[in-house]
Amino acid sequence: MEPTALGAGSMLGTEAAHVTVSMAGKVTVALGTSSHGQSLATTMAQIAADELGVDIDDVTVIDGETDITPIGGGTGGSRSGVIGGAATHRAAETVRQKVLVVAADMLEAAAQDLEVDRGRVYVRGTPTKSVTLADVAHLAYVDTKGLPAGVEPGLEAVVRYSTPATTYANACHICTVEILGTGKVVLFAVPGAFTPTCSDYHLPGFVLRADELRAKGATTVACISVNDPFVMGAWGRDQKAEGAVVMLADGNGEFTRAVDLQMDGSAVGLGTRSQRYAAVIEDGVVTFLAVEPGPGLNVSSAEDVLAAL
Repeated sequence: MEPTALGAGSMLGTEAAHVTVSMAGKVTVALGTSSHGQSLATTMAQIAADELGVDIDDVTVIDGETDITPIGGGTGGSRSGVIGGAATHRAAETVRQKVLVVAADMLEAAAQDLEVDRGRVYVRGTPTKSVTLADVAHLAYVDTKGLPAGVEPGLEAVVRYSTPATTYANACHICTVEILGTGKVVLFAVPGAFTPTCSDYHLPGFVLRADELRAKGATTVACISVNDPFVMGAWGRDQKAEGAVVMLADGNGEFTRAVDLQMDGSAVGLGTRSQRYAAVIEDGVVTFLAVEPGPGLNVSSAEDVLAAL
């Protein structure tokens, strides 16, 4: 965690955003702050797109052009996401409220009954009764005599946001990797890491023959077990599986139950585990599956999979 602004009373604690909807229903966000590599344009476009119900590709973000952007504190560490993001959100929110008021008059409906999505404003529950954002913009900029009483022409807002005190930001980065969805994947499951048959024969066989499996078209060779990722990582290191076999942890047994290949190992203190099996999965489709009928390694070894390939 780190402080992202110095609080109200200084330029670094205040930021501005100017949000405009064009005649074509496209959105422009002009920022007082600017990016120095932290994907600011993408972040601000997402904020505006979510609030105004448009596609992110229909949002243009302008920063660093001081002749057309509002005066702001510029870039500096991680302040832009908190303060610039808040300014963008509030400006977009202001424009959204005006869009709803104008569209409500056009549709002869209550503003609170309207939804905005994909550049259209429609009555909730009756999506065919709608107007486009471009229709609303035309009324706001051109046919202004048709605006509801008390509504000023235009479809834009400038907001300056000041953080009330020092703000702290935190982040969590998650990488999602799809293992089984594409390519030809060899997946084998074992009842438990570091158990005798699994450690002495099953995993070592696939480590030894990983290159042969790839030569027959396998893009990935993976081992899965109902163990936590720390145990699977340690087992993989112990078996020198790196570069040969991907070690997958099914810690809560969710995958194993989903494919209906669980077994009850509570009699020997293992609880719910996976049955021993081997499978070939091609672009998400199982083309080969061999489940061991009992103890031992008889139908799901690396040699069995090689023969199937």
